[in-house]
Amino acid sequence: AAAPQEVPLLEPARAAEAEENYGEAVRGYETYLAANPQAADAAALRARIETLKRVQGLLTVAELELSRDDFSAAARTSAANSSTSCTIIVRRSRLPAS
Repeated sequence: AAAPQEVPLLEPARAAEAEENYGEAVRGYETYLAANPQAADAAALRARIETLKRVQGLLTVAELELSRDDFSAAARTSAANSSTSCTIIVRRSRLPAS
């Protein structure tokens, strides 16, 4: 866990992640790690950064597929990585009314 004085440095990144602004969250975590490379939570944060980058990539692909009205492909992209929070694609999507 982060030392008490380091926690405020993580707050913007955590807030961005909570708002599903993964690019900003990654930048915030990377900024924190640059300033605190030996932090006790450095390994966990590096792993979190990789997860967020993967999620952001999947969202980008799914949003492209949705913009092309390729809803089946977007659903496959979401299902391909069910271990992450990619179910948010459904919330963000513009699925047609039945």
